[in-house]
Amino acid sequence: MATLRQELLLKRTWLSNCPVQAHVLHSSHNHCPCFILQSTILYCEAKKDENILQYSRALDDLIGTVRRDLVVIKNKVCSPALLDADNIPQVATEKLKLLKEDLDNLSTKARNYATYQERFGSSMSSSLQKKTLTE
Repeated sequence: MATLRQELLLKRTWLSNCPVQAHVLHSSHNHCPCFILQSTILYCEAKKDENILQYSRALDDLIGTVRRDLVVIKNKVCSPALLDADNIPQVATEKLKLLKEDLDNLSTKARNYATYQERFGSSMSSSLQKKTLTE
């Protein structure tokens, strides 16, 4: 049966997605110095923060793509071809429906990306948050 300390380490490791050596997990409290557990936890926190920064950069790129796509849609809506009085109404309506679908997809992406940003921000360690704010 695992000790409370081992269970906490397992939970923290699982949440941080960091590997822990098997001998650390299976050793009893008396045989496992506290500094090994602390160093493993610190490593996992550092790795988690590193991953969050990496994914945050990728997310920033995706947000930039959404902004560019939004400008493209705006330009299509304002295009003279769509606003021309000589166009057949059914053609214009169909184009508007397609643009609305594209806009709905972008809206969904934007909401998802905002949620990811919020989660990444709340998952960072306090020291990394301070470092990020000062940059």
